[in-house]
Amino acid sequence: MNEELIYIKDLSNEELVDIISNIWGFEEAAEALLQLTERIPGKALELGIDILENDKGDDYLQASVWDMIFDIDPGLIIESLSKRSGILGKILLHDVLEDLNIEYYFKDLSKLSLEFTNKIIQSYSSLDKDVQFDLAEDFVEFNKKINN
Repeated sequence: MNEELIYIKDLSNEELVDIISNIWGFEEAAEALLQLTERIPGKALELGIDILENDKGDDYLQASVWDMIFDIDPGLIIESLSKRSGILGKILLHDVLEDLNIEYYFKDLSKLSLEFTNKIIQSYSSLDKDVQFDLAEDFVEFNKKINN
């Protein structure tokens, strides 16, 4: 934990929710969500889904949120990304592809919703070619798994 953020451990649940809901700072929101995940996982899940589904914060915050709440309810998290109006940023997309390619919850990725797989494909397609190159291995593996 960043020394400047150590105070967050001592905040009340309501104060944590306030930091996350209002995203008083990306690092603060991520640390508050981590603390809330340990205290009240259901509330952390609700707030994290709001960030992912509504494209709040920056790409790094969203990737952190994905990493923190994915294990709480993977299906619900994936559903929230399906509902998102915009594409995924490169950091979030990398984390999503990596987790789905190795995560035991989704051995059969062909059962993912069409909305979700389209969101992944659109997000990847929107990236610059050099960024696509960096993510190509994970994207190709994902593509193989959804087409089996």
